[in-house]
Amino acid sequence: MNTYLKKINHYINKTIYKFKELSLLKKVLVIAVAGLVVSLIISKIFSNKKVDESIGLISHSVKIATVSDLSSNTTPLPLLGNVTSQSEAVIRAESSGQLTSVYKKLGDYVSAGDIIAEFSNQSEKAQVTQAEGSYQSAKANRDTSLDQSKVQALNTINSTYTTLDDVIHTKIDVMFKDQRTDHVTLLPLVPDAGLTYKIQKERMDIEALLISREKENRNITINYDLLTELTTVETETKLIRTFLDDLSNALSKTVPTPDFSQTLIDSNKITISTTRTTVNTALSLITSSLNALNVSLVTNKEVNETTSAEAQVKVALGTLQLAKARLENTIIRSPLSGTLNSLSIQTGDFITQNSQVGVVSNNWALEIIAYVNDDDIKQIAVGNKVSVVGGAIGVVTKIAQAIDPMNKKIEVRIGITEGKNLLINGQSVQIFVSRNQTKNLLIKNDKIQIPISALKITPQGSFVFSLDKDNVLIAHKVKEGVILGDQIQILEGVTNDMLIVTDARGLKEGQKVGVIK
Repeated sequence: MNTYLKKINHYINKTIYKFKELSLLKKVLVIAVAGLVVSLIISKIFSNKKVDESIGLISHSVKIATVSDLSSNTTPLPLLGNVTSQSEAVIRAESSGQLTSVYKKLGDYVSAGDIIAEFSNQSEKAQVTQAEGSYQSAKANRDTSLDQSKVQALNTINSTYTTLDDVIHTKIDVMFKDQRTDHVTLLPLVPDAGLTYKIQKERMDIEALLISREKENRNITINYDLLTELTTVETETKLIRTFLDDLSNALSKTVPTPDFSQTLIDSNKITISTTRTTVNTALSLITSSLNALNVSLVTNKEVNETTSAEAQVKVALGTLQLAKARLENTIIRSPLSGTLNSLSIQTGDFITQNSQVGVVSNNWALEIIAYVNDDDIKQIAVGNKVSVVGGAIGVVTKIAQAIDPMNKKIEVRIGITEGKNLLINGQSVQIFVSRNQTKNLLIKNDKIQIPISALKITPQGSFVFSLDKDNVLIAHKVKEGVILGDQIQILEGVTNDMLIVTDARGLKEGQKVGVIK
């Protein structure tokens, strides 16, 4: 110990000696700096002491309320919702085939009836032109004889067979091997065994059909039941058109090989498109012959020529309207005015009938859809106000009368009254729905319920806090019931007139707090 004291004394003496050796100016500076350091240390010590004393007295500020006020549950019900358009439609294709033109792109505004895309429809346009000619002809010449109609029907049957024979044996059979046998084989490599089998089976059936038709046509005359014959030819022609559609679908899936190159695939696609147009034209002629023969048969039985003439005009008009309807099926239009929020097609795509190609929405007519459980739904009603995080305001416009079988909740729709420009169609938002107090009191069955945030849950149990006269927290153990949204039932431990802290998070018994008025 004496050794340490001697060392300290030695350092002090040495420091004093060095200080004495300094000039007067340096001595003044050293004394000033030392005084400043000492004053800062003292100030810091006293400042920390005041802060520590303050913290020791009040570490939190809390709000308090009576249990009855909290149980009346005036706080809004928090929910998650999805913004959607009140006016929205799915766009579907009414026909099948390859798209030759897509006129709109994602995000474009379209008016109701605007054309979005078109299928290959040269044959349908030709049918409309032909039907228009037939209609005009029917109006100009309403006295076609029965014999003329029969000759026309007979010529149509023969010419149709010639056309179909050329389509199959000359143009399409280049894609097959052993075409006229029971071992017909499709040459393109199609990675769809079911489709390949179907096409080969169709080709065998068509061969049998053509052989049978050739024999029948040798003996057919105008004295035959030509209506039946025309109907049969029409059915057979449609079978061949279906066969061509299947071939077109197969070529869109074909994998190029050394024996069947991409160039050959593309060439055959063009061939099928051309032959399909030829077959459709043949079908139009058959329809025209059927209509003409029907009208002539009626005319032959009618005494009043005027009546039969008008019937022919009506039939021609019906044919024209049917042709226009078929053409319209090849055009994809917007069903309403709005923005294309979805568009999944491109020029060249092969689309099947009734497939979804896009969605058009009125993005300014927005609403929010939320889902509520069967306990919370009793606390809200149509007309309740809704606030949306971000600033928008709305009102409950509709509550579903049944539980959604998918999510087991009840759908609630909220109309936007203010701040529509703050929302985006498709986004998820947090909303707060004001509760219906009358309904809420009816469902409580005299049981107390408080916000879950007012409950302190610990391993020793659940507690609420009240304050003594010095604002020190007092813990009260409670017994919980069921959870109702953001509320919880309290079965024991509190009374309606008890003042408790509304948010118990981060608090502990014996802690002194401040009270927010």
